[in-house]
Amino acid sequence: MFKPDALADKAGAILFEKIERRLESILAEHGFSDPSALTPTQMNEVSQRAIVEATGCFPIANLGQLAHGFRSFAHPAFMPAWDRVRAATAVGRDPFEFSSGLDAAVLLAGFGLAVAPFDFQHGILEKPTNDIDIVVAMFSRRPDALVGYDICGAPFYVLLTDCVRTLVKLLGTHPSLFDVRRLFERNGGSLPANPGNAFVPGMVIFAREPSDMISTILVHDRKPDVGSLMLHAGWRVKDQACGAPYDGYLPVPVALL
Repeated sequence: MFKPDALADKAGAILFEKIERRLESILAEHGFSDPSALTPTQMNEVSQRAIVEATGCFPIANLGQLAHGFRSFAHPAFMPAWDRVRAATAVGRDPFEFSSGLDAAVLLAGFGLAVAPFDFQHGILEKPTNDIDIVVAMFSRRPDALVGYDICGAPFYVLLTDCVRTLVKLLGTHPSLFDVRRLFERNGGSLPANPGNAFVPGMVIFAREPSDMISTILVHDRKPDVGSLMLHAGWRVKDQACGAPYDGYLPVPVALL
């Protein structure tokens, strides 16, 4: 549903390959081949060194985010969560289904998204974080809770639809979808000229820009032959959520996993 940035994808792959090679070399200096053999403190030091040494030719790389990712991959809860989530999402799911439980929370936190337990009666139940240890503690207390995140502060918007054909049709005519049209234009995305069969689901991730004031949008039609769509969006003025329900928090869509 969208046009990937081939240059950015290639640059990211090269960067991670360089970091991985440096990590292997530094581990070998310490007499290890498996990062799990290191203590958390050692792993933090080693990963930070690998990132700094590998990113010399990538001056705009987000070193903090990269460091968080490498620490997460070495966390004992991360890879088991990754495997279980991949197995659970391998089959077709409702495109609007929300994620829940410890594994989804750990996986999302590992990739840097601050999460917390959520329910539709009270909204967010604890302070969101991407610290895996804290996330494990929160979701161990609430094992079946939905995984909530700040849709007003996340660096991206999520557009979901259960019917790409409906989305293509409504984008040209529906008055409330002006911002969705603008996001497609701004990000260089393109919709399929021939959207194919009805009720083929889709998801698009759009980058947030600092000056954005884009609201959550839900377009739902009860007709059995017409699809629906939802944009997770909103913004904050100081600590006040604007343009979003539940004080700016919603559960993470399973599709994002």
